[in-house]
Amino acid sequence: MKNVLKILSLFLVVSLAFMACGDDEEPTDPCDAITCQNGGTCVDGDCECIDGYTGDRCQTPPATGNTDECGDYVFTEEYGLEPDYDGLECIFLNESYIDTVHIKNFTTVETSGGSTITVNSLRVDSLTNVPTGISYAFDKGEVPVTYASGEQGCIYITGTTTAQVGDYKLGIWVTVDIEGIGTISNEASALIDQVAPNSDLDFAYYLRVRAAGTQCTAVDTANAIE
Repeated sequence: MKNVLKILSLFLVVSLAFMACGDDEEPTDPCDAITCQNGGTCVDGDCECIDGYTGDRCQTPPATGNTDECGDYVFTEEYGLEPDYDGLECIFLNESYIDTVHIKNFTTVETSGGSTITVNSLRVDSLTNVPTGISYAFDKGEVPVTYASGEQGCIYITGTTTAQVGDYKLGIWVTVDIEGIGTISNEASALIDQVAPNSDLDFAYYLRVRAAGTQCTAVDTANAIE
């Protein structure tokens, strides 16, 4: 009987020792896997945003004034992205950046063969090849966002980058609803080549990253980072 009591006592001591060790383990920080953008700070696993930014990672710029700016902007062309990529401000390394790209959907597209394609809607599914540390958001919210025929909106480009200096050709992935054809999904430039080959349409766009203190030189499309 005494041996049984000794064994039980030893088991109890060992169990308490293991429990004590477990109590000494440091809890995992819920912010370890969280990266807040645009100056936000992670607290208990959630981003606390500043300066009017919103979103689970503070990726969405302040909305104040943006809707009016999008609606009131007067396009120089019938469709596309403005300003042209050499008119957009450069992104300088380790400096906070914010700028706006205006987008306007097609209404009709003239093909090289002389026929007319009617565009019912354009859905932007994603932007790729964006420099590290730079984020984007649309006036309609997070992608995918849909613009009706001829509708215009805004893309807000924000953040701070340490990426390689160069010209980044954006991948603009869209789904277009074409009357009489249906929906087609592709990268915008490739889609134009698909539906209107040899036409003058162009949807290519670049973001320029430059070293701090240097000039904002023009895009070198031949040596762009893709």
